[in-house]
Amino acid sequence: MPFVPVATEAYWQSYLEALDEGFFISGFPRPSADELAAAKAEPATFFAALRNPPSPMRLANGECVDRPPTTVLWWVDGPDFIGAIEIRHVLSSAMVAAYGGHMSVGIRPSRKGRGYFKQMRPKALEIAAGLGIERLMVTVRADNVAARRVIEASGAIFMDEVPVPYSKHPAILRRYINALKRP
Repeated sequence: MPFVPVATEAYWQSYLEALDEGFFISGFPRPSADELAAAKAEPATFFAALRNPPSPMRLANGECVDRPPTTVLWWVDGPDFIGAIEIRHVLSSAMVAAYGGHMSVGIRPSRKGRGYFKQMRPKALEIAAGLGIERLMVTVRADNVAARRVIEASGAIFMDEVPVPYSKHPAILRRYINALKRP
């Protein structure tokens, strides 16, 4: 299974189906029903915006910041969209540096629990190293035991736990660092 560029046309329908299931990338809001309806009505416009998202961007805490240079890739299996990974080349704001890290991941709900993140992570780390990231910081909710295991198995070093200040429900994030070697 490979990564493909975000909004690759062959996967548009499968991506929209994943959104219907509740797919989202960790740390980013889910599209509203109106946004999803608009995406289905005008898919070319929707997917063009995914390829070239607007800047500034609104963070989960409501703060607006300039969008950092970012690489977004889709993970696919045959004709199916499975998930996505977003790699921020730099930690462009205090909020992103403290709570977001370099990488956000999402797996569509119908495909969770099948080991896709475990397959995606090593390839994502290679891509991040190729982008010049030497110390990749990643965060994960403390209660996401499966993701924590994958992150820890990738050689990430645990830094600390912090409360999430922008969450509607109390949550704790675990922060990790992966030392990456440039190719």
